[in-house]
Amino acid sequence: MIYSFLSFVLTTLVINLAPGPAMFYVMNQSLKYGIKAGLKAAAGVEFGVFFYVLL
Repeated sequence: MIYSFLSFVLTTLVINLAPGPAMFYVMNQSLKYGIKAGLKAAAGVEFGVFFYVLL
């Protein structure tokens, strides 16, 4: 039982720490166009997540 829980916790941790496509998009915009563009990209991603949650 404890081994299953430990396996679950470790798997969940690895999945949550892995960067996704949104993080790569924000990082790309920041490196190409500067911090303001990165903040705008991050705001756009979060705005999209907000509407996804509303659905």
